[in-house]
Amino acid sequence: MKIRFITILFLPILSFSQHDCPPCKNVENPKKDAIGKYEGCLNDHNERHGMGKNIFNDGGQTDIKEGCWKNNVFLKGDLTSKTKNKNQVKSGTFVESSILDGKNCSITITDGNIIQIQEGEFISGILFNGKKTTKDTKSKRSRVVTIQNGRPVESRTNTENLFDKDDISCENGFTTVSLEFRNNHYFLDMNISGAKNSGEWMFDSGGGNLSIGRKLWDRLKSEGAQYEDLDISQIFSGAAGGESTAKYIKLSEINLGGCTVKNVIAYVKDDLDDTSLMGADFYKKFSDVVFSSKEKTVKFYE
Repeated sequence: MKIRFITILFLPILSFSQHDCPPCKNVENPKKDAIGKYEGCLNDHNERHGMGKNIFNDGGQTDIKEGCWKNNVFLKGDLTSKTKNKNQVKSGTFVESSILDGKNCSITITDGNIIQIQEGEFISGILFNGKKTTKDTKSKRSRVVTIQNGRPVESRTNTENLFDKDDISCENGFTTVSLEFRNNHYFLDMNISGAKNSGEWMFDSGGGNLSIGRKLWDRLKSEGAQYEDLDISQIFSGAAGGESTAKYIKLSEINLGGCTVKNVIAYVKDDLDDTSLMGADFYKKFSDVVFSSKEKTVKFYE
């Protein structure tokens, strides 16, 4: 039992000390060998040892390792791999000179207009705890996937609403909103922060996002509605086969009955369709939404 105890206690010390960069004994600028062209610290055996930068060119790909070395092994820093159309940067602690292993590590891959970022804790080159982000610099769309224990547990984009307890506050934990029924549809009012007057939305138990008709949006914006232009556009296909374009925005705050909700994603239609629709994507901001056709009410829960 004593031997086992000593081994468990000693392992973290070894793991920590292996990433302490050795002091610089000798400096050579540059050093060239089979590993590449190197500038930086060396040990007495002429090995990369301490802080330094190594460049290796293998025809169509260039690898640049800059950071801490020990006995010719790259331990910590940045590994940049470049090809004609693709760029990858690994940052953090490494095993076998090129495999990320440890906390506070990251990989950034740029391939045309697509950027992929992984950051967090890596085990043997695989993201174990952290986030994966994919961005399209052309369309401005992005997706963030949360990883826990090697598995995805949540995925969200910048054009959808998701529940966040810090974004919502309701009197008594919920609010009941009355619906007006006309022309075989239900309607309800909602206030946008900054605008003087409320707007009317068609309530849809299914549907998609929270949409704002052009006429309503022009009025809300002229009254001072507080929002952020996400600079993202999308083409929607209509039921009759036509197409319409919409732009995504983020409303700073809305008031619905006795609930205040922040950071609400909506889209504004660019065509002449002035229907404003409250769809299922908006209901994701709440912990629960209960619709009663008999009572003509909707209950929103924080």
